[in-house]
Amino acid sequence: MRIRNREVNVKKLIWYGGMVLLGLVSLSLVFKTHGLIWKNLVFSNFTDFCMDFFNHIRYVSGRNPYSYGAHACFPPFAYMIYYFIYRCIPSVEEGNPILWGSMREACIGNGQAGIYFVLLIYMVVITILLTLVLMDCKKGSKGEKVFFVFLIVFSSPYLFMWERGNIVILSNIFLLLFLWGKDSDMAWIRELSCLSLAASAGLKLYPAVAGILLLHERRWKEAGRTVLYGLAFFALPFLLFGGMDGFLQWKDNILVINGPNEIESQALSILNFINLLEVNMELQMPVLKKVLPFVAAIIGGVSLWGLDRKWKKAAVLCVLMIACPGWSGQYTLILMTGPLILFLDDEDRKYKWLEMLYAVLFLGLFSCIVQGEIKQFSTSCMVEAISLYTMFFLLILEGGCGLWRKFFTKRELKIL
Repeated sequence: MRIRNREVNVKKLIWYGGMVLLGLVSLSLVFKTHGLIWKNLVFSNFTDFCMDFFNHIRYVSGRNPYSYGAHACFPPFAYMIYYFIYRCIPSVEEGNPILWGSMREACIGNGQAGIYFVLLIYMVVITILLTLVLMDCKKGSKGEKVFFVFLIVFSSPYLFMWERGNIVILSNIFLLLFLWGKDSDMAWIRELSCLSLAASAGLKLYPAVAGILLLHERRWKEAGRTVLYGLAFFALPFLLFGGMDGFLQWKDNILVINGPNEIESQALSILNFINLLEVNMELQMPVLKKVLPFVAAIIGGVSLWGLDRKWKKAAVLCVLMIACPGWSGQYTLILMTGPLILFLDDEDRKYKWLEMLYAVLFLGLFSCIVQGEIKQFSTSCMVEAISLYTMFFLLILEGGCGLWRKFFTKRELKIL
């Protein structure tokens, strides 16, 4: 009987195998320490469980969310969704204790615990939507798709996102729909992808950067319509939440939340790393804080024109979504899901050693690592940050080389 040797897909072997191995190691450590070891991955503030879900519902309960202060910083489209959820929560005459913030944990056993049922429904619906979208976006056998979804849902950034209850998950779903549908042969799916990108940016703003892909591909009309959709998703909901006054207050909140000076152990932005250097090296670098994110955005945007693979173009833009805002929590890494899918499904094996390196970096972004802190930084976040910025460096290096070949090599050939 003749057996045909099939080439092993090394990058899939590295990512899938590494995810399973590190997941099992982390699970054994969690069991051994009675759950204490993963405090810096999830449960970072257990007295405010799912804070990004309940707190923003509290902000919007009075239809004036931005008056609560800087932490009420989401665009109004997000507060439309939160307000709908708020209206579905049973209330009593004196108000609902769960919306009082720090007293939330006291609700259990006093008749108000039923409010967690709303959270449960929200999580189930979101998980179903995420699963359906991932199953459609991911190529391969049904078994591989199911395995991929399982690993993603229990990956490090997703676990932290579930614990925070952040609406970035819905923004990510819309971003995945954009990346999946923008190159479809069917016009209605391409139009749906434009709407999805607008909705994604309407929830979290920074996914708007992905619109550069349309400009890069010279799809001017689609880019123009996407801008119009985005303005509608962003501007019209302000009519429900304070109008122009609400917009001005939102602007002030955004400037405050994106200009922190304190180190966050679970943040990935460039600004947070500069803060880390300032504290540990006793330096003051205010100019670098202002300049470096803009320089990174420009270099990343320019390098896009020198990259040759779809996943690399998506990846460099998603890195910018995470790195350049002043505040960027560890859960924002879920935005790298789209580039990961494109990478695993990409069939180009031109530079296999580099492909293997990228697989290791994607493993660093999504693997579940539980440990303590290293100089005010959680271990999992440190691994993710190293992986993220190493990938960014390699991508802009590849993009620079691609631009050099495109604009200079050809000229030399013409002269010869």
